[in-house]
Amino acid sequence: MASLRFADVQSRPMEFLDFTSLTLDEFQQLVPSFEVAFQAHMAVWCLDGKPRIARQFSVDKNCPYRHRKIGCSSCSRT
Repeated sequence: MASLRFADVQSRPMEFLDFTSLTLDEFQQLVPSFEVAFQAHMAVWCLDGKPRIARQFSVDKNCPYRHRKIGCSSCSRT
């Protein structure tokens, strides 16, 4: 499955609207709430859907999206 990044489509608002059914402004208003919910979920669950048991969720310090920490996490079941 090919990936699509926000940076790739933010300059094409009509294509973004077609793809997401949201305007750029609507999407950017959702991001902070989603980030909070995502980090709360990741505090309890790993990306593979298994309960987090050995390691706390942390945002990778090398994450290229530091201003938006979504998607830069680590998970270990050691």
